[in-house]
Parts: sequence; C-alpha cells; structure tokens
Amino acid sequence: MLGLAAVSALLVSCGGSSSKASAPEAQMMARPLPAASIAPLEGGAARPVAEVTRGKVAVIDIWATWCGACKNVAATLELLADARKHTDLLIVGVDVGEDRETVARYFDGKQPRYPIYLDPDFAVANGLSQTELPAVVVVDRTGTVRLVGRKVDKAMVKLVDELLAAPAAAPTPPSP
Repeated sequence: MLGLAAVSALLVSCGGSSSKASAPEAQMMARPLPAASIAPLEGGAARPVAEVTRGKVAVIDIWATWCGACKNVAATLELLADARKHTDLLIVGVDVGEDRETVARYFDGKQPRYPIYLDPDFAVANGLSQTELPAVVVVDRTGTVRLVGRKVDKAMVKLVDELLAAPAAAPTPPSP
C-alpha cells in the first residue's frame, strides 16, 4: 500500500498546486515497465501492465477520479486517440487507489473512449517512481518506458508519432 506521505503528496500535487520546481514537466527515460498488474474496469483477471501494452506504442494515463488536472489530460488523450485511430497506438487509463465501484460511478454509464484499468495499490505509479497525478507514460512496442510527464504536450505527441513511424520488430520465432 502507498504510505500516508505519498497519498498526501498525490493529493497536494493533483491540480498543479504543488511546487513544480521539484518535479520536471517531462522526463525522458529508457526503462522497462514495472512488474505490476492492472485489472480491467469492466471486470476480469488482472494482467501485468507489460502484457496489456505488448507490441503496441502505448500511452498510459495514471489518474484518479478526484484529480481535477487528470480530467484535462483525459480529454487531450481522447483527441489523440481519435487522431491516431488508424494506427497501433494504445491509450490505457490506470486509475490508482480506488475501487471498481468508485471508478464505475465516475463514468456514470458513459463509455470511456479508451480502456480503463484499476491499480488500487498504486503498483504502476510506485514502479515508475511517480508520486504526482496525473502521470502520462509513453511506452514503445518493446515495453520500454520512453517518457513520463504530467500532461500531453507537443514533445510527447512528437515522440508518440516517431514511435508509431518506427517499424515494428519482427516476432521472434519459437525455439525448436
């Protein structure tokens, strides 16, 4: 479970009222996705986040229903999803720290524009050392985290487009 200090940091940081000087707006990196599992909002078994995104260029939106700034990021990601709908871009929302009923109530019968998963124990956020919401994570087709930011900006969209333009790796044939 996430400690009280970390929950407090998330509460303070959401909406942009925390000191942004301590956290860069976007951070380039090259590290694997954490070995964390997420469960689909509509029900079903939890799966490792790397399995959910495997083989796709993915944007993972780490959010919570109480986070005002998260709504702006979600709206921008919906526009990105619409603009790239004929590509293999996968946008995934990962709600942290909340139960299925709370998240379902948030959508109030409206169908989310991209798949929503649950991470009640903050495993994905913790695995990426993210203590602020929203967090937007760009992952390449190999499951490597390439960028983590607080919003969708031009640099992030440019990286997504570069990753989409890169040829997909040929599948490795099974061993005899």
